[in-house]
Amino acid sequence: MSSPKYRVGINGFGTIGKRVASAIQAQDDMELVGVTAHSNSYRVQAGHLLKEIPIFTYSMRGKNADFDDLYRRNTEEAIDDLKQMLNLPIGERKLATDKIVSRINKLNSHLSAGDFEEVADRFRRQGIELAGGLDDLLTECDVIIDCTPKPFGQINKPIYQAFNVKGIYQGGESASVGDCSFVAQANYEQAINKDHVRVVSCNTTGLVRVLHAIDQSYRVGLATVTLIRRGTDSNDHKRGPINAILPSLESPSHHGPDVRSVLPHLDVFSSAYVVPTTLMHVHDLQIDLLDSAEPDNIVELLQSTRRVRVIPAESKMISTAQIMDFARDIEQNTRGDMMDICVWGQTVGMYSRHGHNKLFVKLAVHQESDVIPENVDAVRAVMGFTDANASMDKTDASLNMLKDSKYYTFGVPVEARK
Repeated sequence: MSSPKYRVGINGFGTIGKRVASAIQAQDDMELVGVTAHSNSYRVQAGHLLKEIPIFTYSMRGKNADFDDLYRRNTEEAIDDLKQMLNLPIGERKLATDKIVSRINKLNSHLSAGDFEEVADRFRRQGIELAGGLDDLLTECDVIIDCTPKPFGQINKPIYQAFNVKGIYQGGESASVGDCSFVAQANYEQAINKDHVRVVSCNTTGLVRVLHAIDQSYRVGLATVTLIRRGTDSNDHKRGPINAILPSLESPSHHGPDVRSVLPHLDVFSSAYVVPTTLMHVHDLQIDLLDSAEPDNIVELLQSTRRVRVIPAESKMISTAQIMDFARDIEQNTRGDMMDICVWGQTVGMYSRHGHNKLFVKLAVHQESDVIPENVDAVRAVMGFTDANASMDKTDASLNMLKDSKYYTFGVPVEARK
């Protein structure tokens, strides 16, 4: 007799949410109960009509007194916390605070029980029969994956607690939202049976995958990282920059501390720039190693590292545009995503003069998709599945990411494939 499937809901159906939904549907041990949508859109239409995903709304169909009280108190606390975080000049502080308070108040209003019938009728007129409200979705789930924009994951947490549902959150949230931060290859065991887990951001996931592998074999002393970040995702026409390079005025940037939320023993210092592109992030790593290594050793190590792809010089992929064109060409997944962290092989080098033992690596991160496998593995972990490698094997097999598959033969000598 087969084991019951993990029942998974997704709160939010944007860039990450829709991809997580597809990945959950591909798992033989999971059932996608449904996703929430604030309003009808091409994403919702495609998910519901083509992929048969049940659509719920953020609005609550019923009223839960315990939730109402818990949510009200949590919202008040969140407002206080967010005000403390706004380390801005006085002239800018009030405007920023007002915007955050306004967003939270709108969320409170939207979640009131009285909104449901109005929202359901609007969806019905647009061709979708809602499966229920957020409370209905939570009643049917074991795990909810929160894919709402920050800071709503933190605000939504008491809802999940009130319905006794485990929560998985995205990297835009503060690390405090979860019992642990999570990258499957590095700390799967920490998330086993936890109630709330935060999958770290796309950038942090990329750094952890690469640094963890190198640290295990050659011991990382200090990693200095420069991040060149995309301006926005490919579908977003409301953000920029269009004709500027924006340096992060946070020195060091938050990415190093975020890596340490998963790998606390590593010293990682980071700075960042935002540039006018939508395709990928690029990371420039300078890593002081405690043990000797040759560039070929590092390339070989990364070639064997799960969810990392070494781009050989012979492939003539010297830009993020070509990497994403390659992703579309190989049809590893239906969206043309690149869930692997892509390391340019020819950028791997060592500087060993004057007492230095410094490794150089440049890599690319597809910000829309690299965290998708982590969300799947996080479901198994919080539900008590204890075998990390077995979970990752199942996830990678379902997403065509196993290293022995045809999708990883590019640039490999013919003799090595036999």
